[in-house]
Amino acid sequence: MPNEPISEYMFCRQGLTFGENAIATSVLFVPRALMDAVPFDRTLKRHQDWDWALRALAHPGAALMYLDEPRSIYNMPAGLARLSSSTDWRYSLAWCRERKAYITPKAFSFFIVTECLTKALQAKAGLGELHELFTAYWREGQPDLRSFRTGVGFLLIPAGLRRFLRRIIH
Repeated sequence: MPNEPISEYMFCRQGLTFGENAIATSVLFVPRALMDAVPFDRTLKRHQDWDWALRALAHPGAALMYLDEPRSIYNMPAGLARLSSSTDWRYSLAWCRERKAYITPKAFSFFIVTECLTKALQAKAGLGELHELFTAYWREGQPDLRSFRTGVGFLLIPAGLRRFLRRIIH
C-alpha cells in the first residue's frame, strides 16, 4: 500500500500462508549504484534478502515498485536445502532486534510469531523459551489482533495441517 512501511509489507501476514509479501532479491531490478551503496551483509547466515531490502529501501531515493507484468520467473524446487529452513530462532530474534531501526514495532511482533515462533516450535522449544518469545512479542513489539491470531494459529494448528491448507488454498 502507498506509504506502508516496508517492514510491515514484508512481515505482517494476512493469514497463515507465506509468500504474499515475499521479496526475492534475485528477481529485483536494482541500479548498480544502489547495490554498491548498500551491499549484502555477507556475515549473515540467514535473512540476507530481508536485511538487504530493509537497508536498501531506507537509502535516500530508493523505492519499491511493482511492474504490471511479470519480468522474471522464480522457481522454488521442493526439497531444496535452504537457509530459511534452519530452526535457529535465537539467531532470527537477535537479527530482528539488531535491525529495529528498520522494523516497525508492529512488524517486529509479526516477525516474532511468524519467524521466531515457528522455528522454535520446529526445534521443540520448551515453555521457558516460548515464554521468552512471547515476552519479546508483547514488550518489544506492538501486538495487534491479527498478529495474535497468527501466533495462536501457529501454536494450535500442526505444521503438517498448515502445509496441507496452503496447498488447497493456493
